[in-house]
Amino acid sequence: MNDQQNFDVDEETDIEEEDGFDKIYELCLNKKGGEAILIDDYMYNHHTYNTVNDTDYWRCANRPCGASATTYYGRAKLNKREHFHDCLSDVELKIMRKLEELKDLATKTDTPIPKLYYQARAELIANDVDPVFLSMHFPQLISIQKCLYKFRNAHMPARVSNTDEIVLEGEFTLCQDGKFLLRSQLLRVVEDLVVVIVVQRDRVQITIW
Repeated sequence: MNDQQNFDVDEETDIEEEDGFDKIYELCLNKKGGEAILIDDYMYNHHTYNTVNDTDYWRCANRPCGASATTYYGRAKLNKREHFHDCLSDVELKIMRKLEELKDLATKTDTPIPKLYYQARAELIANDVDPVFLSMHFPQLISIQKCLYKFRNAHMPARVSNTDEIVLEGEFTLCQDGKFLLRSQLLRVVEDLVVVIVVQRDRVQITIW
């Protein structure tokens, strides 16, 4: 069974390479917070998704450069046109990767977006990025925070319409004193709520918004 699975994976990889999908790429954000990728130190902005062959089409971020790429299941293929400009510098790449890290933190923590943003800027400066250069190439908070909140909200728990949709099992059912955590007489049915329950050693915290 394992041999068959390995064969299938190798066969799929060979097919992708034969079709020209022989490039590895990195996900990143552009200066407006949009989806982008890095290939060979060039950045491409997402343009379209092809539902027929399950591929994504990307255009060089440095317009009007006509270079483009297509991605398919983690691999990329460069299309015919060449870039007529230099690739990103090491400092620019450092900034692009920091933006992707910022996006990742926005989706995995509840730290306020402005705090994450200024922390990212401070880390770049501490990593020898010139503040003047940074101010020219790192997006302003006002232009990116909406996008970051969008990413965060997409990863939040689904909203519930009433308390019947909240299901607690095992250790989450009872408090430390043995009493039930949820008491129907204390809870009202409130529409459009997000309920987050955090258990930390000797206490249970419920956040509702």
